[in-house]
Amino acid sequence: MVLADEVNANFRIRGRALVDKVNGIRIEKLEDLIRAFENPANGQHVLEFMPKNTFECLERAEADKANANILKTYGIPKDRRL
Repeated sequence: MVLADEVNANFRIRGRALVDKVNGIRIEKLEDLIRAFENPANGQHVLEFMPKNTFECLERAEADKANANILKTYGIPKDRRL
């Protein structure tokens, strides 16, 4: 599920969607997701969703800035437990 914020307001993906790849790395477990977000392509995060192979892009700098606000808005204490 995409947690709505100004940084992702233009996403066409709404509700539940399966993430297939992030920055070209196939996501099979949460550790893959962390590793993928540490390796953006050209300053952008590229997220690919299944089953229709749709994708969305986030500017890394904007996403990094929005992270704390998203956590606070949704009452999430930390962005990871791994």
